[in-house]
Amino acid sequence: MAQPQEAYVESWTIQDKDFDLRQELARRVIDSANTWLTRDDITLPTARLDDPLQVTVLVSVDPATGKEFRQLMKLVMGKIVVDHDFERFLPRPILDSLVRRNCFWRNQQFRVLNEAWTPNEVVNYDPSNFRPDPYHLTFHASDNLPPRQVSLFETSYKAGKELRVWTGVGYNDLGFPAASYGKIRAGAGWRNVQFWGEIPLPFGMAHTAFFARGLDATAGVGLSFDGKSFGGGLTWSDPTEAIGSAPLLGDTTWAFGRSALVYGLIPLGRWPLGDGYLRTRLGLTYTQAVQRIHRSEGEPVMGIPDDHFKALIKMEYGLVDDVGMLRRSIGMQLLTELSHNAWMVTWHEQFTEAIGLQTIIFGAFGKREPYRPAFSVAFSPVILF
Repeated sequence: MAQPQEAYVESWTIQDKDFDLRQELARRVIDSANTWLTRDDITLPTARLDDPLQVTVLVSVDPATGKEFRQLMKLVMGKIVVDHDFERFLPRPILDSLVRRNCFWRNQQFRVLNEAWTPNEVVNYDPSNFRPDPYHLTFHASDNLPPRQVSLFETSYKAGKELRVWTGVGYNDLGFPAASYGKIRAGAGWRNVQFWGEIPLPFGMAHTAFFARGLDATAGVGLSFDGKSFGGGLTWSDPTEAIGSAPLLGDTTWAFGRSALVYGLIPLGRWPLGDGYLRTRLGLTYTQAVQRIHRSEGEPVMGIPDDHFKALIKMEYGLVDDVGMLRRSIGMQLLTELSHNAWMVTWHEQFTEAIGLQTIIFGAFGKREPYRPAFSVAFSPVILF
């Protein structure tokens, strides 16, 4: 098997006060490096937190596939140079951000080591093409998640560069949240596409305040995609095969049948009262629930399906740090067909790089479908590592 060949070295500056380039990422890198350099002798020289910071990366290429491999080669902090053991004092998310240039920067330079692998950037260099878009960083913060995430709503593992496998209680922030509780979803995500199977989780009642469930547990499958300007999804369940306890008292219950969703994404720009960015989703949803009439003997009889088309309006706020890690995400959603209305508020607060909390509150007003809980709260800690 051929070994990757060293192709070129590139460097850029991520802090330079003479050009008014300052960011928290650079201060964290310098502070961590200073702590590590003086671990045995506190009298050794260190860099100032506002010193210029230059990052140098070595890019190697697999000659068989053309795939690039990037590794941090050197940090120059004022007069202090560090060229090894980066993983001993920098967390993985910060290392990834430095190597991927996932921050603000200037003064990019190239040094070609192998003419056969000259990067296109050397020929067509335009600095504006490489400065990351803050809006993109904000609403694609999941791209920068650590390899493992543990929460009730999503426990996932990054199995490849663009592949993530996950499982969790069936919470979906778009479409029909009341239908999703009472299921465990397990699936995979590749780029901006997710696909999953839904396994019954047969407990919970429609009138409970926490993790309410208004539908019988039924197995199904789903598919969703989230593009830059539009997205959507489909789910399908078998309403004839309910498992476990019923969420409603009486002779009639309901089971989820199918749903469809399509929406467009509209960027709204920076939050006017502080940091963070806003966007809205406008779309249309279709849901079907099937009535199940229970008799004293025999299998339940399927009643008339209850079909609803509703307009989707959702406002989203996102805040990330300089590393591109999510710090806060807030969503306010309304599903409406004038007479039947459902609302939902989601809040994800990441207190540290490892610990966060996600909360979902949803309810209804106006006429309410018999299977839709009037109000419910769900929450879970979020652990990243």
